[in-house]
Amino acid sequence: MKIDPRLLDLKLIRKLTSPTLSDVHVDELLTEIVIGYPNAGFIAEELSPVVEVTGETGKYTKWGRENVDIPQTGRAPGADFKRVDVTVDLTGVYSCEEYGLEYPLEDRAVKNSSGPVKLEEVITLFIQNMLEVDREKRTADLLCSTDQYASTNYTTKTSAYWSDYSTTGGDPTAEIDTGKQAIEDNAGVTPNVVALPAKVFRYVRRNPFILRELRGRTDRTPGRATLADLAEIWEVEKVVVAKAKYNTSAEGQTRVLVSPWGRDVVLAYTAPANIRSLLTPAFSYTLRVRGSQEVSKYREKNTRTVIQNKYGTMDEIVTSNVSGYLIKNAIDASV
Repeated sequence: MKIDPRLLDLKLIRKLTSPTLSDVHVDELLTEIVIGYPNAGFIAEELSPVVEVTGETGKYTKWGRENVDIPQTGRAPGADFKRVDVTVDLTGVYSCEEYGLEYPLEDRAVKNSSGPVKLEEVITLFIQNMLEVDREKRTADLLCSTDQYASTNYTTKTSAYWSDYSTTGGDPTAEIDTGKQAIEDNAGVTPNVVALPAKVFRYVRRNPFILRELRGRTDRTPGRATLADLAEIWEVEKVVVAKAKYNTSAEGQTRVLVSPWGRDVVLAYTAPANIRSLLTPAFSYTLRVRGSQEVSKYREKNTRTVIQNKYGTMDEIVTSNVSGYLIKNAIDASV
């Protein structure tokens, strides 16, 4: 079956307007498929993991430097314990929007399809991929904006690019160390994730400063660094690479595919999976209304089944502008 190529365009993803038909029903199998969707190449979840909320709007705590203060905790006999004045900044307001896509599947297409792969599952995963790209773009727009960081927690490069292998080129490890220090000094936590766009990674892995640090190692492929090598050099839990692309050209024009993350590198502290919540300080979260992710089907005109993929009612937020660090334009725009 030929799929309309326009559906590959990110700009066509829209907020979902549910049909008024009474026979819409949730397909549990297709819902399980999208919840377990393998998101290789997408890094939004690595930097801004999903936390479920009960309502579409609400307030959240903005975390700053208060958690690193040490008050006097000792108590003299007969005296009271020192009382602390904890100021909770609840000025953060979230507002979740509903995102999703539909695809009309003609009965004739289903009837004429053959093979072990079920057409409904293929279409569901196809739609899910577009929704993942959309989330990636929203997250990148948020986390690649200097407005989301304290003034101490970002830098914009205009020279000494990581793609310059000459003696005037940039030292990725030195700049990563600067970012780590800024997060540690201002948030009291150590960043555990470094995110690189795929193009940046291709230059970093052969950067002479990086290769110099790996010199003499016999347990690796010479000439280039792996993600594990970079994680070890930079002393973080993981280095992730953003591989997703989206189309920037107008409809009907030749497609131009670019990375949502541009040339920017993000360092972040993310909370361990078992304690993630709006009560746990971290750089960023994606809020999703509980139970809002589902795949439904309904009949239309008695000739087709419409597959409706509700990605969720969501909002991406930064909860601590000192728990992340942004390196803008890590490589030269000309490469």
